[in-house]
Amino acid sequence: MTTAKTSTDQHWSQRAASVANDAEVNLMDVFQRDLEYDHVCQHLTPGMTALEVGCGNGYSTLRFRELVKHIDAMDYSEEMIERARARVGETNNTFIVDDIRAPRHLRGPYDTVICVRVLINLADLEEQRLAFRSMAAATRPGGLLILVEGYRDGSPVCSRTSSRYGTGSISAAMTSSPGLSIRCSSVQKTSATTRNSASAPKRSLANSTLMISSRSRGSKASF
Repeated sequence: MTTAKTSTDQHWSQRAASVANDAEVNLMDVFQRDLEYDHVCQHLTPGMTALEVGCGNGYSTLRFRELVKHIDAMDYSEEMIERARARVGETNNTFIVDDIRAPRHLRGPYDTVICVRVLINLADLEEQRLAFRSMAAATRPGGLLILVEGYRDGSPVCSRTSSRYGTGSISAAMTSSPGLSIRCSSVQKTSATTRNSASAPKRSLANSTLMISSRSRGSKASF
């Protein structure tokens, strides 16, 4: 799938080049972002193979790779991947330039697929469907698909907001994906102190929705 660079693509390429602080490239609220990553990390185990969709500059990959056997980290932005390779490097991780709507370079199926704040960057319902189908296909039977999107009232409101702005319902995109079933959908509001600052105030995960889905063992999805 070859598409022209959209304004969203250009935005992330520009941020890769212009934002000096690695922690702020993907999300300016670094405390909120670290809390999201903390919750993702609770579902990772040392023997896992993982795929991270939308890894950006690799700041998140640096955390996730400590907890799994191997992680492939992909992003659509060549500039982001170049920065990730330069700043983070590759140990038990591989950085890949690819498009989750029609991936060509993935090596799944994976034990878990991680997707943090990516769906909001897709233009419409059809693009979201393509992404979900690819992620479902990349997840092994019985594996986990971990999704985080930024909306404090949960996935139903997130979907309604997406529909209002013309991107379609995220829930509709999920249910159209073969072999993908929602195991749990919840808003995490647990207070926690960020691990990188003992003096930081306690923050709540009140602006994020964490959705854990699983691919049923009997389902078939081509990869």
